Amino acid sequence: MDYKANLEKLRALPESRKKIILWSIVGIIAVVLLFFWVKSTQKSFSELQSEFKFSIPSLAVKNNEEQAPQTEPAFTIWPDADTFDSNSKTFEAKDLDTQETLRVTTDLSTKFYKNKKACIDASCTEQVTVVDENYDFESFYNLLKNWEGPSWRFTLKGTVQSDGSVIANEIFYQIQ
Repeated sequence: MDYKANLEKLRALPESRKKIILWSIVGIIAVVLLFFWVKSTQKSFSELQSEFKFSIPSLAVKNNEEQAPQTEPAFTIWPDADTFDSNSKTFEAKDLDTQETLRVTTDLSTKFYKNKKACIDASCTEQVTVVDENYDFESFYNLLKNWEGPSWRFTLKGTVQSDGSVIANEIFYQIQ
């Protein structure tokens, strides 16, 4: 392709034509950049939402009643493998902060997983937490039933019920 000839053709065009070409190129670049900015913003919001477990509140209030905010406390626990009930998907766990025994109820939506720290760059100056392995109730029990050694620190996120039991949304532990 002869760039000099094309450049001379552009130089020979009237000024108004040059402006149209320039602004068309700027507009196309702006649309492409806007597209990528919107995608990255959506990803950032979804990461924030999953990290902090919040949702954008609805402005509609049913029957003019205030709804109680739902909180999802996090407990540091050690599950008691002897109390696992596969039929009801429940178990008891010791809250390592208060030393109290918690009754934990799980269901099919409960996430069981292991996190690990991963390096972002070769020098490992920055790390992120990533899900390393996923479990179900049975594999979680199998992980613990014959465990000998120090207690792992599991994190339990869920909703505390009026009877003091916890309906688990997530149960995970982290490997450094």
